[in-house]
Amino acid sequence: QLYDSRFEKALAAAEEAVRLDAELPQAYYALALCHRAMADPERAMAAIDKAISLQPKFAPWIEAKASLYADAARYTDAAALYARARTLWPDGISPVLGLARLSTVRSKYTDAQMLIDRLRTMAPNLPYASLAQGELLAKQSKYDEAVAALKEAISLDPDLRSAQEALGYGLLGQEEYQLATTQFQTLVESHPRWAAAHIGLGYAKLGADDLSRALSSLRS
Repeated sequence: QLYDSRFEKALAAAEEAVRLDAELPQAYYALALCHRAMADPERAMAAIDKAISLQPKFAPWIEAKASLYADAARYTDAAALYARARTLWPDGISPVLGLARLSTVRSKYTDAQMLIDRLRTMAPNLPYASLAQGELLAKQSKYDEAVAALKEAISLDPDLRSAQEALGYGLLGQEEYQLATTQFQTLVESHPRWAAAHIGLGYAKLGADDLSRALSSLRS
């Protein structure tokens, strides 16, 4: 599993924060984020559980645990926690986004669309509704519409990596292998230790019948 080496520095800083104040929930939240990024879900879960124990009704901690459950394909548990976070934080955008993306993964397309429409009302100038819309359309194999939605998300936030990654896979769905190769190659160059970008590049090169380079990307 590749990850950005900057997380190691962030992890050291979070561990120092815990050492200085063992009752600071933000420090454990930071620990959880680092462990999740570094593919260590057990330590991530332990850290976020500690944050929740210190501040049990703070929605971002609960939402972070929901994300960990989603990573582990514990979708029912994740949905329950996203819903709790939304109750505690009615104006929060991220719990709605989490529920929308989770509904897409679970093929609950009507629920996903309702949540996306809600996101668009809550934050019309932010990229998250377009991101979730693109992911939903791609899951339904509506790749042309998905690519258009994801390009809209990127126009609103060019640095949104999840949209950049999803666009690459949307281009794969369109069988636009050269465009997908370019998309993922750009991500690999800008984030050389991002595993998902290397995997996407490998798939794109496989689609373009560039077998030797595909294997090289998938082994990176």
